[in-house]
Amino acid sequence: MKTVFALLLFSFSVHFACAQRELLMRADSFLTARYRNAKVDTAYISRPAGKWILKVRTNVSGSEIEAKTVADGISYKTKLQSDFRMTLSLGASYNGFSVALSINPAHLTGKNNDFELNLNSYGNRIGGDIVYQSSKTFSGTLDVDDKTNHIARGLVSQKILVSNVYYVFNNRRFSLPAALSQSYIQKRSAGSFMLGLSFWGGEISYPGEEAAEIPSLDINHLYVGLGGGYGYNLAVSDRWLFHLSGLPTFIVYGRRKVRMNDNSENSNYSFPEVIITGRGAVVYRFGRCFAGFSMNSNFLNIGSSQKLYMSNSKFRGRAFFGITL
Repeated sequence: MKTVFALLLFSFSVHFACAQRELLMRADSFLTARYRNAKVDTAYISRPAGKWILKVRTNVSGSEIEAKTVADGISYKTKLQSDFRMTLSLGASYNGFSVALSINPAHLTGKNNDFELNLNSYGNRIGGDIVYQSSKTFSGTLDVDDKTNHIARGLVSQKILVSNVYYVFNNRRFSLPAALSQSYIQKRSAGSFMLGLSFWGGEISYPGEEAAEIPSLDINHLYVGLGGGYGYNLAVSDRWLFHLSGLPTFIVYGRRKVRMNDNSENSNYSFPEVIITGRGAVVYRFGRCFAGFSMNSNFLNIGSSQKLYMSNSKFRGRAFFGITL
């Protein structure tokens, strides 16, 4: 009886292993066909050789805030900058599906508690990115009328969620992912007009300083923008790719609430208010390897100096090295 049971168990295990292997092979064939059969002009765009892309990356990011306002006849002007944040990451992509692991050395040692999460999906036709940042390392100056006060690191905090979605018209010949994720190769130079949808929301807090008679300040804001821009890939020989694109979107919906000490008010919309997304990259390919750097920046410009004027910028630079297998 034990022998019969063992044979049945062995037979079931072999059958299950074969079925599992067949399922994996079918899934692999489906993903490979989906990855390779992209509807592009292959004279301009192609997939890299191999199913796997392995990358190591160094990322540097930061933020800057400039603001002006007038309250009770007093003029306030500030300029603040966060600490630069550096991360090291390892990434792997299989037939277009990617995962990555990032490490912030300064965060591990307790020197920088800023947090940032980046999600992106770059396609030839449609794509975009989402960035969430929580920063408590801003420092800079605050001018109250003609007196300059220094804002110590850690007093001003900001939480923002920034998103940009794009649509590319000339998607058969122009490839954003060739520059930004290296999942395509741009073989010949091409450009395209693009449509964009942007979102920017967040809050800025400052506790104020009683000794310097500086009021506390809290700003909660949310904006949605629509617009269009242009991107261009310059392919030099079979090795170099240079990319530059700009996507300004005009704010069609905006909401912000400003609280100074115990007084709060809703700030009015002031045309034109914009969210601008800029991207740039340089990629060098040699054999199955590639290296380069890329830049992604987001810029918000809102308001007027009579109520509240603010410009808020967020950037991320990335150096990378990868190989296709």
